[in-house]
Amino acid sequence: MKKRILLISGLLMSVSLIACGKSDVTDGPESEEVLPVIELNEDVNNKSDAETTSEKTAETDIKVSENETQDTENGVENPISDDMAKSAVMNYCFKQNSGLQDMYNSDEYTIYWEVEHSDESQIVVLYRSYTAAEVRFYIDRITGDTYVTEFVQGITEQEEKTDESFNIKNYINENQE
Repeated sequence: MKKRILLISGLLMSVSLIACGKSDVTDGPESEEVLPVIELNEDVNNKSDAETTSEKTAETDIKVSENETQDTENGVENPISDDMAKSAVMNYCFKQNSGLQDMYNSDEYTIYWEVEHSDESQIVVLYRSYTAAEVRFYIDRITGDTYVTEFVQGITEQEEKTDESFNIKNYINENQE
């Protein structure tokens, strides 16, 4: 059993090194590399439950969620998930306002982000600013194209589109400082 675990570990390490080495995909926020899935061709009937479980776990660990990758070979983009959109909007807001993260981490301000609407083609992320403004980010789920609206109760009569537009994919997986 130890030999099989070492064999599986060795194969996983090899695949990881190969995947990190040569790549036709450019590194950056707009693309992610999809790792191959290793299939072991052994007689399943001779394996203990522990061995089968460890192999299934190893295979699961190398699979990448389809919702969070781009199929670069076929040029087909997978949709942006709601969680990715919310996180990217937070990254965008933190980058636009250098003191916002400190305000968010303190208990002095009411600041939050939430996915207000989501369907097959669009995600709307609401950002409630420390000024009480409601800023909505309308995100195209496939392209990542985003435009922004703002509503401030008592100041504006309705939600108004701003001049702000960008591609949210530039802020996906960006580290927050």
